[in-house]
Amino acid sequence: MKVLKRLLKNPTSLAGILLLVAFIIIAILAPMLAPPPENSRDAFMIPRDGFSTEPRAPSDEHIMGTTEGQYDIYYGVIWGTRTAFRIGVVITIFTTIIGLFIGAIAGFYGGWLDELLMRITEIFQAFPFLLAAITLTSVLQTVYGPGDANLMVLAAKILALSLIHILSCPRSTPG
Repeated sequence: MKVLKRLLKNPTSLAGILLLVAFIIIAILAPMLAPPPENSRDAFMIPRDGFSTEPRAPSDEHIMGTTEGQYDIYYGVIWGTRTAFRIGVVITIFTTIIGLFIGAIAGFYGGWLDELLMRITEIFQAFPFLLAAITLTSVLQTVYGPGDANLMVLAAKILALSLIHILSCPRSTPG
């Protein structure tokens, strides 16, 4: 309760909480905010309104306009929140499991193994998170082949983001 009061008093954390709640509401209400077309087999496939290479400005039919391939931007943003939450939750779960495993091994055995794991972690901390994640996902994508629809590519990207996230988080030192 004390933590919640402190979070709500801090303007930055309050803004973050409000943004998170707004995105959760958008993800839940996606079928009502941007109903999928009747003939669509998959709600996550963004509707297309032609094949022109020229994007269109916002109109009554397309609230945010369209992209170069005439994909509806509004529909993509609304349904994209669900995808972002799914991937974010999976990455957080993997990060927690892998981090607990590595930390338990380092804590249980200690000594040279702990030092080795900490040096590996410090090497990863030297690189910017986003740059390391992009590099690792690119390498894994070349191994498993192109395309986001490929399950192995998606699994490789989630694993890469999880590993980089674990190793780039600053560790707390006892003090």
